[in-house]
Amino acid sequence: MKNLVVSFLIFLILIITITFSINFLVNKANFYSGKADQLESLVTQDSWDEAYEISTDFLTTWEEDSKKISVFINHFQVDAISNQILKLTQYTKYHDKSEALALIHDIKFLLKELIEIEKVTISNIF
Repeated sequence: MKNLVVSFLIFLILIITITFSINFLVNKANFYSGKADQLESLVTQDSWDEAYEISTDFLTTWEEDSKKISVFINHFQVDAISNQILKLTQYTKYHDKSEALALIHDIKFLLKELIEIEKVTISNIF
């Protein structure tokens, strides 16, 4: 009977941890997608100074959050997003519109993929 109770408690802790991690990742991905949308509109409007400030802020906050995020997901995904954000800061600094927009879309895709990979679905379980 004692083993059953301990097993059940471990199972509950596991479910709570999984729920917390998925909610955390979804909230962070939505936050960064919003920043990417904001950057996209600024680059489209040729507001380069604002876009550069927001891209450096994006990089700073991502570097802080990526340490927490890498606990829940594969480090490869965190590195891929970090590399794209680093490139984005330089493209906004030097006013390269087409490359900046391409990277913003790539960052959005990586964030969307991050959410899709972590969802609890049959294909993700097996």
